[in-house]
Amino acid sequence: MSRHKFRGLLAHLIIANVTSLFISPQAYSRQIIYNSIDSSSQQQPLSKNLEFSPQAQYLWEKYVENVKAEPLQNNCIPRRFSPPKIAKYRGTVILFHGFSACPQQLFELADRLRKEGYEVLLPLNPGHGRLPKNGRDVIDYMPSIDNWERYEELADRMNEIAVNVGGTRIVGGLSIGGAIAALATNKFPDLYNRQILFTPLFKLSTSIITSELQKDTKRSQDTVVDKLVEQVDNLANQRVGWGKVCQEERAANRAGYCEFKIKHIAAVAIFGRYVLGQLKPTKTGTQVVGVEGDVLASSAGIKTAIARLKSKKNVPEQKSVKDKITSFPIFNINQSDTLSESQIKDQTFVNACFYQKGVNHSLLSRFDAPKEDKFWIEGLLEQTTMFVTSGKPFDIGGASSETPLQRCKI
Repeated sequence: MSRHKFRGLLAHLIIANVTSLFISPQAYSRQIIYNSIDSSSQQQPLSKNLEFSPQAQYLWEKYVENVKAEPLQNNCIPRRFSPPKIAKYRGTVILFHGFSACPQQLFELADRLRKEGYEVLLPLNPGHGRLPKNGRDVIDYMPSIDNWERYEELADRMNEIAVNVGGTRIVGGLSIGGAIAALATNKFPDLYNRQILFTPLFKLSTSIITSELQKDTKRSQDTVVDKLVEQVDNLANQRVGWGKVCQEERAANRAGYCEFKIKHIAAVAIFGRYVLGQLKPTKTGTQVVGVEGDVLASSAGIKTAIARLKSKKNVPEQKSVKDKITSFPIFNINQSDTLSESQIKDQTFVNACFYQKGVNHSLLSRFDAPKEDKFWIEGLLEQTTMFVTSGKPFDIGGASSETPLQRCKI
């Protein structure tokens, strides 16, 4: 996505970060209670069936029925891709889409995987995908700063289905969907054989915000932050969006929303930081795929996630809220995410690479920025299919600018 497209959203992303910063203490407290209530689901024994069981089918159909109680855009309805009758069932793949988008982002990948013998489930993120009303997106049901844990509830719902399937279990997601997938695995460490995280949004990228602030304001950093904090309550309900570019994408059949509110972005920021803080070392085969210079998903956040998934040593925790007030993360993005090479290269269960700058954050979707040359997408689909079917990590094409990680081979 172009720099021009996001220039108008700079202030909104700043407000989203500030909002999440000051709302999150209460949210984290609620989450402790929520986890204690739902932890019982992790005690269920794994299915010994060698198929997509009747119980899994019932749970999926019940989920879809509940979601479809509201009028949805056609390509936003949760979708199940089943293997051809001639194909032997190999396992189940669950894939979560990105913020403001729909399962449509993952249709092409899902179709490839079903042909390999997998049941592929594409759930709809909570509050997403509703039909427009009076020419406007119906966005009031998206997770907000007071109920961001609905993203976690979706992970729990899909885990309940995964418990009841046989064969290989794989989970993955794009952008905020990557964070949902990571949490699903983290909450049930023995459930999935593999996970794949595409540009996972653990923290909002602030590189573009920082550069624009340096050019556009002569005020001190403290003055800027103080002013933004004063306006959080008023701006949280401000309706913003992706602009004219998104409307053009919609005309080309992109499903999802072009508008949302600041509080919806803040919910994503809160949830991403929550997941990042929860991550523990994993033995689940993992492939992380980033994009150099991503203007949405923070590369520093992704690196921290990789280190926490890999390392049995202590990985720097995020600063406390009080620390962040005096060391605001927008202006000190690398301060709490500085990691040594040994922390990032600690074990072999987790593999990661970044695509070169210029590759779209949406990676897998031909419907996002449809006019651009998606020179990477065929190779990405092939390597993803190989990882799902065999666990083979992505091929490496040299050193990445995201030191000390490697670049994904095109």
